[in-house]
Amino acid sequence: MYNDIISDILKRERMDYKKWIEEAQNIINTKLQIGDIFEAKSLFEPFKWNELKKGEKTGFGIHFSNEVKEGTFQSVKFYGKAKNNHNLYIKYKE
Repeated sequence: MYNDIISDILKRERMDYKKWIEEAQNIINTKLQIGDIFEAKSLFEPFKWNELKKGEKTGFGIHFSNEVKEGTFQSVKFYGKAKNNHNLYIKYKE
């Protein structure tokens, strides 16, 4: 019973990566121009991003990077690393 309660709590607290990826895709499609260079976190309002826990931010960054590599974002590609070692991406087509 105790394990079920913990499992339910963890399920509720897990970040919905699919929802965040969909929101990122919408922002990329509607607000970024071709040639814009960005970090994944810069797609979101600071107050929304700052609500996430450190592990969620890192997890989303990894998930976003994997989605870019897999071609989910057809208009985005990896651009390089920023001085803070965060991944940079570029919107290179519509």
